[in-house]
Amino acid sequence: MVILRNSFYFILSVVFLSNMSHAQEFNYGLSIGLGQSSGIFTDEIYENKTNSEMNYNLNALVYFPSTSNLKVQTGIKFFRTGYNVDLNIKTFVGPSPKNHSIDLSFLAIPFNLNYLLPFFSNAYLSGGLEVAYLLSAYSDFLNDDNSSFQENVTNQFNDLNVFFAIGIGLDVPMHKITLFIKPEYTRSINALAENSSFGKASHIETIVLNIGFKL
Repeated sequence: MVILRNSFYFILSVVFLSNMSHAQEFNYGLSIGLGQSSGIFTDEIYENKTNSEMNYNLNALVYFPSTSNLKVQTGIKFFRTGYNVDLNIKTFVGPSPKNHSIDLSFLAIPFNLNYLLPFFSNAYLSGGLEVAYLLSAYSDFLNDDNSSFQENVTNQFNDLNVFFAIGIGLDVPMHKITLFIKPEYTRSINALAENSSFGKASHIETIVLNIGFKL
């Protein structure tokens, strides 16, 4: 885990120093995204499909041109995601759990390619990978009497994870800035947790609408 953590910080440092050394060639931006996420939660007891959870992200963006129609986008991204599952468990003593949710927070470095569509002005396709370091993971059980029990389960999830992302964006040039809107789909490539106390967490997928600006 220490090696993975140090590797993430090394990648973060390389991206930051690279951006600083080529500051005149880069465009910068900020964005926020809101959407829905879901996942798979299975073990010997809970065998239910997950429900959607609201997710959000905050992005500091850096762009640099590769060709006339292609731009590379990187930066730093914070995002919160997760899922919940309805339970069908009855206990004879005390309240019975009726819902279980997982909340995950990540700090990621995206590596995306933005391809400007030749026949659609200011529209582009976007795709790439995100290397995400887990900041926190919380498990929350909601009981039938509306009481809840929350537990920090960060140590039961992988520190370092990889997501792929694909989307389509539209730029709206203004006087000094460019506004943009980009619907995006992301999915974890690796299983986020192999063997935790509440089962195996498989892939997380999200659909999000990003809105932001570029300088």
